[in-house]
Amino acid sequence: MRRSQKNPVLVNTLHRQGIARLADGLAVDARCVDGVIEAISVKDTATFAAAVQWHPEWFHVEDLLSVEIFRAFGEACRSHMIETK
Repeated sequence: MRRSQKNPVLVNTLHRQGIARLADGLAVDARCVDGVIEAISVKDTATFAAAVQWHPEWFHVEDLLSVEIFRAFGEACRSHMIETK
């Protein structure tokens, strides 16, 4: 699900607050052109651990990135269910 700077994506960012600094163990995955952190993940984790500051649920039907986010989350949930049985 990682994107490069050469392949920017448009997201529906509307927040008035942002992350000033990350805690140890977190990584910035996406920034807005103004520098605001838009997506983070947990470094060196074996499980799904990511967060975004936009609303992927608003366009989950037609936006490929939103679909990818929800697909990855769903796969992580299914995997967790299997592993904990």
